[in-house]
Amino acid sequence: LLPLWSAIAISTLIMFSFAGWWMRVHQQNGTRIFQWCFGLLIGGGIANLSERILLGRTTDMLWIGNRTALNVADLAIFGGAIGLALFFWRARSFRSA
Repeated sequence: LLPLWSAIAISTLIMFSFAGWWMRVHQQNGTRIFQWCFGLLIGGGIANLSERILLGRTTDMLWIGNRTALNVADLAIFGGAIGLALFFWRARSFRSA
């Protein structure tokens, strides 16, 4: 896979790109659902990035049962991404109707 420094650089670039995009879109779409989903997405990314920089690995695991472990930051990223996809799909379907 990628070396740690390149993964950190790519993550930082993606987060700043999303933040710039959000600042542009936020002026038009200031709904609470959009803000929560975007906050989950960026918050999860910042959590993963800070753990990678400070510890070299992610540590925020949620243990379910004996074998299943879920990364909390990844869950936030996934939830935010799904929420944003639904938000934009719904917004597009309202515009076309």
